[in-house]
Amino acid sequence: FGRLVEQVMAQEPYARARRVFWVVDSGTPTAAGTFTVSLEATNARGTGNASLVLTVVPALPVITLTADVPQVTAGSGSAGEFTLTGSGDDLSTQLMVASMVKGSAADGTDYVMLKGVRKMKAGKRTAKIKVKPLGDGAGPGAKRVVTLVLAPGDGYTVGTTAKVKVKI
Repeated sequence: FGRLVEQVMAQEPYARARRVFWVVDSGTPTAAGTFTVSLEATNARGTGNASLVLTVVPALPVITLTADVPQVTAGSGSAGEFTLTGSGDDLSTQLMVASMVKGSAADGTDYVMLKGVRKMKAGKRTAKIKVKPLGDGAGPGAKRVVTLVLAPGDGYTVGTTAKVKVKI
């Protein structure tokens, strides 16, 4: 807006004006697209106008992570479950959400190996990630932990809940 004001005020008749009044609409475009703002002012010396093209780009979706089933017993036939949740206005395209698997449980030994990238289908706000324990659960020792950590990627931003655990 400042550039537009400078552009208009550099032209006659505004350049020599002692006072210029601006009427500004408080509305802000929130939808993606291209918008043109046009200004025209008239005084005794003539009329001046200028326009500025604005391009509004939608904010990227924010992806967060929760553990909907945070604990599962090996050999029970049940699975732990993480949920990816997308928030924001534009979830119209498929997202490939990257993650890293950490924790004391061994990927492919203590549970079925998890993929490093999870697909969130276009138009969907959630995607489930199952943690399926391997073995019969009869082994000694404490519960093992699967920690899923969201990683930055194209087309989304990582929210504040980016690291969650499931015990097996």
